Amino acid sequence: EVYYVTRYDGYWKGIEQYPTKNFGLKIIADGKEITPGKAPIRGKCIRVEKISHLAALQIKYTFCLQNKELLETVELFSPEEIKSRCTYFFMHPWNPRFSSVQMRDTAGKEHSRTTARNNSHPFGMNVFFPAAAWHDARTKDTITTYITRQPESGKMRRYIWDRKVYCKDYLVDFLNDTIPRNTKVIYRAKTVFSNGEAVLPSMF
Repeated sequence: EVYYVTRYDGYWKGIEQYPTKNFGLKIIADGKEITPGKAPIRGKCIRVEKISHLAALQIKYTFCLQNKELLETVELFSPEEIKSRCTYFFMHPWNPRFSSVQMRDTAGKEHSRTTARNNSHPFGMNVFFPAAAWHDARTKDTITTYITRQPESGKMRRYIWDRKVYCKDYLVDFLNDTIPRNTKVIYRAKTVFSNGEAVLPSMF
């Protein structure tokens, strides 16, 4: 049996220029809706649903944590044209002990990288890697992630920010671009936590 614990501190933040305006937050643990508070939320299945606006963007974010898997969905709607310098829809901050990452690009080619932990610039900037597997050689712990977008796009980027205290994995879209009026996009991420050899995930 796997139990999860999460906390809600009453504060959610968007990008610096446009704070998130929240219009609904629902937390469900083992089928029961929970009122957020200071106490930990425990359960075998924890589901969070949040509706918010980021500038004019309307966003519904859902995640479900169950059976050592994290499933995330971002549903995006833009009722008007928006100029975007850099907007990210997933951000996973992994512990720097996961020092090696194996990635697969859209052509199926695999790439390997060892993190430097030296506050370097992000890598993987010019290619979208749908699949990535993070591995801790000492404990054999592995985190694998697969990301999809509907409809598909050739403009997505996956940034890995390599720092001493964390390695942040970003999904960036509409980089220095315009989000057209009436745009509807669904992003999905599947993350699996395991112990053993790093294996790139398949689609879900």
